[in-house]
Amino acid sequence: MAAEAPIPLARLANLDFEGSCYPSEGKSFPIEAAVVRVGDGEGRTWLIRPEPAWADWTWDADAAASHGIAREQLEREGLPAAQVWAELAAFVAGFAVVSDSESDDWWLQVLAEAAGAPVPFEIGSSAHQLKLMGIAGQTQDNPLWRKAAALARARWPQAHRALPDAQRGAEILRLVAGWNGWT
Repeated sequence: MAAEAPIPLARLANLDFEGSCYPSEGKSFPIEAAVVRVGDGEGRTWLIRPEPAWADWTWDADAAASHGIAREQLEREGLPAAQVWAELAAFVAGFAVVSDSESDDWWLQVLAEAAGAPVPFEIGSSAHQLKLMGIAGQTQDNPLWRKAAALARARWPQAHRALPDAQRGAEILRLVAGWNGWT
């Protein structure tokens, strides 16, 4: 049996969601989604208007303070869940999608349910892709990962917003792939 190889960068997309709270802290709904194609760095981001069905779900003040998105902003500028679902699915069609957080699986499922549609793709683990690219064990303990993460943070320093978080994750994958000969 052949060893598993990493997904080519040209077919890989990095996804990030922000939520009303962490799923472990209450009924959490997605408020922002972003995805970046790892190979070319092209990305999209969407604010998500809260669905009426989410009216009594958890809105955590600490989470809102960290991402800086007000519920009123979502009401005013957010797009309907069905539109975000359709545009997100179209943008990553033909790509393998990865994320660095299991919470993103939850928010994708909640988004799909609100859109009345199936989950449009499975989310793989960016840590697994990094392992296939030569980073073994806990990524934080690996000097190569720490170097890539520091360079990505310097380029996209804003934390807890979906697009910069997705850009950082994509950059880490690009850097590690290049350093380990996977490009």
